[in-house]
Amino acid sequence: MAKRARSGDVLVVTAVGGVILLHFLGRDPRYGDAVAVCPRLCPVDARPDEELFHDAYVTFYPVQAAMRAGLVTVAGSLPSPGVPRRLRRAGARSDSRVETWLIVEDGEDREMKRELSDEEARLPIASIWSHDLLIERVTMGWRPEVRSTTDLLQAVQAGLLPAIAPLGFVLLESEVSEHFDNAHVVLEGAGLRLRVLRERGVVSLDLAPSFTPSTPSLPRASGRRPPPPPTPMRSTSPRPPA
Repeated sequence: MAKRARSGDVLVVTAVGGVILLHFLGRDPRYGDAVAVCPRLCPVDARPDEELFHDAYVTFYPVQAAMRAGLVTVAGSLPSPGVPRRLRRAGARSDSRVETWLIVEDGEDREMKRELSDEEARLPIASIWSHDLLIERVTMGWRPEVRSTTDLLQAVQAGLLPAIAPLGFVLLESEVSEHFDNAHVVLEGAGLRLRVLRERGVVSLDLAPSFTPSTPSLPRASGRRPPPPPTPMRSTSPRPPA
């Protein structure tokens, strides 16, 4: 029978360029397993230490299901501060942009906010992350208080770029669109080009060779009309006897 995680366990998730450390805080009755996330990739030999979680944020991730699937391992244990009782969840949306937030306390919606204070922006967001989303967001340097795609470049420079800089990747370009919340950042190195794209709130990564296949040049026109194609020759073989 697969082992179950216990409150306080420090969990390890393998990712490209290092590992992700999670501190299992316990279970929320509505959103499930709550974890404190170390907001950066750690070396594979990192050991549980409270200092690693000094600037952690909290999210909801199905720890027990990940344990059964072998997606996480237990590296140690630290005292759990408990599951947060105050959260925020998305309210009204417009074109995938959250227009209002609901502040949740003890499982009940308390107030609606269009503008969040700095303290409210750091509240855990009441949503459940998949395993792939967890890896993507930690690798990208995501944080709950990052409020707009104008910070996409900052997130890439803080989280993703340091992790892959030893491979020779450098910033090539970045752009923020005037439409919706779209933005992109392009990194290049080691013969590869990595494009980080955010479109209508969804972040994706695209990896491709950095070179562009060359197009063979066409011969210059000489000003003379090309010769006509050769006329097909008729067969002169005699017909077989009837």
